[in-house]
Amino acid sequence: MAELKPDIMRLADAVVAELNSVTTWPLPFIAKRKLLVEQTIEELETVHVFVVPEGMEAERLDRKQFTRDHRISIGVMRRLKATPTDTEIGQIVELVEQIVDRLTNTTHRLTIDAETGLAATVTGFEWDPVYWPPHLRQFNQVSCVPILAWQFYR
Repeated sequence: MAELKPDIMRLADAVVAELNSVTTWPLPFIAKRKLLVEQTIEELETVHVFVVPEGMEAERLDRKQFTRDHRISIGVMRRLKATPTDTEIGQIVELVEQIVDRLTNTTHRLTIDAETGLAATVTGFEWDPVYWPPHLRQFNQVSCVPILAWQFYR
């Protein structure tokens, strides 16, 4: 019997699979779904990508229907050398832009469950700040965390 998972977890797993299916990212990584992101500084010598289910927002359409946006954050992190350069920071930001561009492509529907036809598409996203300056100042770590809102379709 298949494991039952909440839709938001299934969505996060599908985002991970989508990101890991691409072999042409400008910096190599393996995306992982996490509920709690805890990494040591030493582990961040390479690019790490974490897909984190954030929550859900619902809006009433009429007396009988709601629309739901499931929020997924995509944390991209890497520790840089003692004096990071604009070029190094720019490489991480470029990677995040490419990830967001791929997932927000208006013709792109992400398959969640092929058997039932469940799919999702991005309805919006936020990415502010572009990176966390305190992480850069304190740890020489670039941390970018866009949050994407998704809606399900059948």
